[in-house]
Order: sequence, then structure tokens, then C-alpha cells
Amino acid sequence: MTTTLTTQDFIHNTKDIQNAAQYGPVFITDAGLPTYVFMTIEDFQELAQGRHNILELLAMQERPEIDFEPRRLSGTLYQPADFS
Repeated sequence: MTTTLTTQDFIHNTKDIQNAAQYGPVFITDAGLPTYVFMTIEDFQELAQGRHNILELLAMQERPEIDFEPRRLSGTLYQPADFS
């Protein structure tokens, strides 16, 4: 589950944001556009683990076989926060 809120909401609701991050990323918007993502350290480490960028892969002398199956997005990338 993802949550989206404005920069002002982020400033005033830090505890709620920490709780929401337990269930998925929290997108912070500025002027209606996502600018930051708040997530748990565990989610960040999982996301960052073993990732290479395209330049690193192309620079490898022995190019490994890499399966590339991009995930298809469904619905919107983010949704408004519900603090009820």
C-alpha cells in the first residue's frame, strides 16, 4: 500500500507517516508532484541490494545473462493519505 501527502502534511504528521511506512512507501508531494519517498530502512535495503545501473552492466568485461522483466504498473503510482 502506498500513501501520498503534501510537504505540509509531512511536517505536521511525522508519527502517522512512520506508521504508514510500515505498510509501503510514503510519497511526499510538492506543488502536486511527487518529490520524495519515505520508507523503512528494510524496504530501502531490499530495493538497493544487488542493483546495477545500465552503465555498470555495459562496462562489465564478461556480460552476464540478465533476465529483464519490468513490472507493469497498475492503477496510480500514489494515493492520498487517509488519517482517519
